Amino acid sequence: MEVACEIIAVADDVTQWQVGDKICALVPGGGYAELVNTYAAHCLPLPTGYSYVQAAALPETFFTVWGNLFIREGLKAGEAVLIHGGSGGIGTTAIQMASRLGAKLGLSWLSSRSKHPKQDVEVMEAFKKFPLVNDRSHTCLCAFYLTTSVI
Repeated sequence: MEVACEIIAVADDVTQWQVGDKICALVPGGGYAELVNTYAAHCLPLPTGYSYVQAAALPETFFTVWGNLFIREGLKAGEAVLIHGGSGGIGTTAIQMASRLGAKLGLSWLSSRSKHPKQDVEVMEAFKKFPLVNDRSHTCLCAFYLTTSVI
């Protein structure tokens, strides 16, 4: 579904990309092939300093977040957004993009103490400066904070 590559050909009606541009993109299929076609609108410029492997991981999450938070919901600077699963791929991308926009972030995560006790402690330490809702009487650790900056 995702690729990163150098463009070797463009259709006549494509104006935003040129042969030789380095991009990452969503593809409708065939991402493991040596050559692949995709829509110009599904391409992003290869970020400076990123390898092709690193850049190939970006399109799915960035397009998902952009489409849902900004196009569908119209999130604007100063508005609040609650991001569930802030430690996953979509969650971390949503945090970065919403923060960059200037939105107020509310994050939540759920982690099993019995499976990842060291990670739970590390997460709690990282978020010590934020008010946390933490119920140690149950088998999970839950946290919530509202901030305008990202750690």
